[in-house]
Amino acid sequence: MINAINTEYGAIKLVPDEIAQQPDLKLFASDSMSLIIGPNGSGKSRTLSSIVSNILNINKDVVGADNPYSKTLIIYYTPVPYTVDMPEENQQFINLQSMRRMRENKNSDYPMLRSLVKNFNISPEISINFHFSESIIFEISMLFILGNVIDKDALPDPLRSAIAQQDVVKKAAEKFRRDSGLDYLDYVKTKEYDAISLAQELLNEKIKAYIYEKLEATPSLKLLALQRTIRAHKKQTDIIQSVLQAEGVPFRRKMGTAPRTAMKTYRRMVAELEGVRKILGLGDLPEKPYIMEESSTEALNELKQHATIGIAKLSAGGNALINQFSKIEAALRQRKSKTGEFDNLLLLIDEGDIFLHLSWQQKYVDYLNNYIKTVREKKIFRTIQVILTTHSPVLMSDFPRDSIIKLKTDAIGIDRVQQNVDESGVAKGETIVSFGAPLQDIINRSGGAGTMGEFAAKFIGGLVQKIKKGERPARYHIDLIDDPVIRSYIRNRSN
Repeated sequence: MINAINTEYGAIKLVPDEIAQQPDLKLFASDSMSLIIGPNGSGKSRTLSSIVSNILNINKDVVGADNPYSKTLIIYYTPVPYTVDMPEENQQFINLQSMRRMRENKNSDYPMLRSLVKNFNISPEISINFHFSESIIFEISMLFILGNVIDKDALPDPLRSAIAQQDVVKKAAEKFRRDSGLDYLDYVKTKEYDAISLAQELLNEKIKAYIYEKLEATPSLKLLALQRTIRAHKKQTDIIQSVLQAEGVPFRRKMGTAPRTAMKTYRRMVAELEGVRKILGLGDLPEKPYIMEESSTEALNELKQHATIGIAKLSAGGNALINQFSKIEAALRQRKSKTGEFDNLLLLIDEGDIFLHLSWQQKYVDYLNNYIKTVREKKIFRTIQVILTTHSPVLMSDFPRDSIIKLKTDAIGIDRVQQNVDESGVAKGETIVSFGAPLQDIINRSGGAGTMGEFAAKFIGGLVQKIKKGERPARYHIDLIDDPVIRSYIRNRSN
């Protein structure tokens, strides 16, 4: 574990002295969780980059038992929409900047989505697409139309009549073409050619209805299984005949021996798709994209083996959360096979709360802490440390003052680190207030900002100046002020 590390902006302490001496006193699931704060331009992202560089370069200034830096896996994530300069990736450093990987497919970590749905009250719309193709119906139709494969005499009268009618229309069109002497391009523009297409379309519908009747309760499921089977095997016509023959479709010459390997694949596909059908609670699998009625995502990891799953109607914050934690989880899985290589994990999250509403910011640190618990339970790492950056006073309120690193710019423009403890670990002054403090105090004393927007402050100041000049501000303007003390003061002075 890394207790403290030098950066180009100064030394920062990751493990407070009290916790270093008594680890049982730690608040978080991780061995340390630190928060870097400071105004724009103070160097929060650059500090993280400096930490990565120093660890990768085996900086001898790192303080910690047995020089832990060489055994530390570093993961950096940020959702900010621009590229942050970081050292080159290697086996020890994984860089998950969203801009660097924006062309990659979305990582669909469905257990993570389920967790986020539960904790943040996210209500995504989940669509399931099994990619059913009408081409399988076309392949089957060819058996009914071409040659003497199907025993047409054993078919129902309506279907037998449709096949005969299609044959009549086709012969009439061919005779018309011979008699007219039209070339093909002109022929396809005629009503006779259109009649063939119409007759074929009507016949396909009747064949489809007949096949669906033969396949009984789950025709779409069985056709989807057949569709996937013929894509994976040769002798497609034999496979189709074997399946349809078993379902009672009459053939002139029955197949004595079905393609064994292909039929084994077909039966396996049917069994797997039956499981999917039961998960969805449907009578048959949908042929078109299907919107899940419930927001439960427990079975999505199993469903994704058989379908494309789309997640829609997520807010920017919802997308940011699923992107963030899915990518971190994927990065951890990527290194799972190399457990012995790295004993320690250092997770750097740069403004991970940037897209979140205040109410979600209130949940963010708690959710992250619970996520770290799940990582610990996997026992991949001996120690886990987390460093965050933020501008949010809400996140600051979840961190003890000795876990906050404040960056600021002095009069000559040099960035420096300030932690609210002296070298002995004793709290110094009241520069930083944070854990459980009123947000107004955090904004003012830790964030270094006023507790009122500049426009409002100037407008209210203008009302005061009017009063000093003997003018009476509009009652409407006074009543807009929601601070009761300020409103009462101005109202009394204007009477």
